[in-house]
Amino acid sequence: MTCNMLVEHRLSLGFERSHVQEPLICEMIRHCPDVIINIESLSVGPRDAGMQIGLIGKPIDVKHAEEFLKTLEVELRTVSRGDFNGPLPEPPKRRPQKTDSDQGVQRKVWLTIIGAERRQPFLWMISQAFDVTFKIMQSVTGDPVSIVSLLLWGSQSEVEASVGFLRDQGISVEYGEAGLSAPFEPTQ
Repeated sequence: MTCNMLVEHRLSLGFERSHVQEPLICEMIRHCPDVIINIESLSVGPRDAGMQIGLIGKPIDVKHAEEFLKTLEVELRTVSRGDFNGPLPEPPKRRPQKTDSDQGVQRKVWLTIIGAERRQPFLWMISQAFDVTFKIMQSVTGDPVSIVSLLLWGSQSEVEASVGFLRDQGISVEYGEAGLSAPFEPTQ
């Protein structure tokens, strides 16, 4: 993706708390592969949740991403719109999928992201390189540290490779327990 004619839209999303347990961002990344998506903040309350995200891409692709969010019954408010003039992250190359009988797993992970790494679209990056699905379980964002709990699922090799990739990006990753409160239905 080149920087020619790209826009950046920052959006505030409001949704019911139950949406947090759905892989909304993962679905959006898959549905809008030409848009770089970065979560800037996430707050979860007893009944509702709020998220601020940044979308970078061609104007038509960013508009498509915004329309997709509306289909998910997400309250959408534009924070800012403008031309994008910064450096683009290099998406990692998608790895060839294994054809062996690699067993499907789910893993809860806690990510600790410090400093400038908080500005990187790491969830977009893992969705580009690995055949995993994720949902955000919890998040605390602040300066200079953000902590995110994710539930990852896919083949064991893909989940482990995505964790390794995150660690290679300077993100601290610790495993947690997925537990019975976090069932999932893989998206097709």
